[in-house]
Formats: sequence, C-alpha cells, structure tokens
Amino acid sequence: MFIFLVMLGILTIPVRADLQVEEVRELYWNSNENKTNAKALFQMLEAVNEQEHSPLMLGYKGLSHMMMANHGIDPIKKLSYFKGGKTLLNRALELDETNLELRFHRFSVQTNAPGFLGYSDDIDADKRFVFEHLPATADRDLQSKIISFMLTSEVLSTA
Repeated sequence: MFIFLVMLGILTIPVRADLQVEEVRELYWNSNENKTNAKALFQMLEAVNEQEHSPLMLGYKGLSHMMMANHGIDPIKKLSYFKGGKTLLNRALELDETNLELRFHRFSVQTNAPGFLGYSDDIDADKRFVFEHLPATADRDLQSKIISFMLTSEVLSTA
C-alpha cells in the first residue's frame, strides 16, 4: 500500500517547475505537424498558472490548448480547447502586452484560425507591432522563427 501511495504522489507532482523558454518554444514549433509533441507540450504546461509563472509561459499554455484543438477529432472538444487557449493567450497579453513573442503568436493564430471562430480582431495591430519590434530583439532564435513564419504567411503582403 505504501508503494502505491508513493507512486501516486510521484504521478501527481507537477511535470516541471523549471520550465525553460527555449525548450517550450522548440516543442511548440514542432507541435503543429506532430500530435505527440502537441500532447507533450500540453502536459508540460498543465500546471502553469499566472501566479507562479511568467505571462509568456501562460501564453504558451494557451497555445498548447489551441494545438490540442488542431489535432483533435471531436468538434466539441476542439472548440473547447480553442476557447480555453484563446482565454489563456489573451490573459497573458493583458499581463504583458509588449511581449513580442506573445504578440507574434496571437498574430499567427489569428491569421490561421477559421473565420467562424471570430478570432481575428488583432491581426493588423499585432502585425505592425511585430514588424516594429522584431529588429530590436536580442533573441536570435525567436527572430529567426518569426522571420521564417512571416516569409511564408499570406498576410505579409498586406503589411
């Protein structure tokens, strides 16, 4: 019985308290085409909350929900994941509205979300923000990822 309780305790410990932005970012970027990575990201960020984590991690938690919607089959669950993710991402942006990475991710989600979801209000503002602030970022990995996305984005021509 003791072993069972110890194992139960181990299984209920939050996945990681020391989340690294680079690790989360890389897993996110590899989640769009890979359901296993999307699930791993979702589980990694499950314990993230706004009291103990940065707005960026909260935003990535929202993105992980949206990624689960992307890989889901059940339309009701997909919508639930998307709405939950949207709420978390928007909350993260309320906490840190000048975060380039969060603004970029909202832009990328809104430009790819189906129109019936009605999540497209910030595309122009986020696009302008990203273009204005991208050259000044010291994070070369993030800068490279954003540039790659923008070069393949259909909305780039309307900048």
